[in-house]
Amino acid sequence: MATREVALVIFESVQALVVAGPLDVFAAANDFLHEEDRYHCVLVARSTERLRSASGMWMLADLTFDQADRNFHTVLVAGGPHLPESAPDETMTVWLRQRGSAGRPWPDPCT
Repeated sequence: MATREVALVIFESVQALVVAGPLDVFAAANDFLHEEDRYHCVLVARSTERLRSASGMWMLADLTFDQADRNFHTVLVAGGPHLPESAPDETMTVWLRQRGSAGRPWPDPCT
């Protein structure tokens, strides 16, 4: 089996725990997998410029939505405390619709 690429979508005011938690889980899973079966996680966002999480931690995405123009094994969308009141990010929404049918989309694990 080929390395499984996981996209974790982040945005301004994302909950840091919901980013770090899944990354740690996939890293721990890799300890039990053969090298060719491991997960490779990338953070995807509107920009690769730094963004601030809800707790104030700075984060950097590995790829922009435009750069992440491929199918992923799994697509995770991190949550955040301001997400329910925020206007939808059209770029993120379009990217998720395009990727969602090809990958394995999962909701925020904390909602």
